Amino acid sequence: MSWKAHKTKTDRKLITIAEWAYLLRVSRQKVYTHLDRYRQKGGKYDSTDIYSVLTFYRYLILSSLI
Repeated sequence: MSWKAHKTKTDRKLITIAEWAYLLRVSRQKVYTHLDRYRQKGGKYDSTDIYSVLTFYRYLILSSLI
């Protein structure tokens, strides 16, 4: 059986801003603020890519923003 890379992108958003806000227990505006800081530090966020979503979540945890 040959190895084939997994598809990491979907056609729909994996998580919305409203879902981030609910998960983090902050307002949607606060999530946008965190996303802006993340992007300023060179991060790229795509809500349809699982690796991008997980990397943003790791950034939040490691930077103690939540």
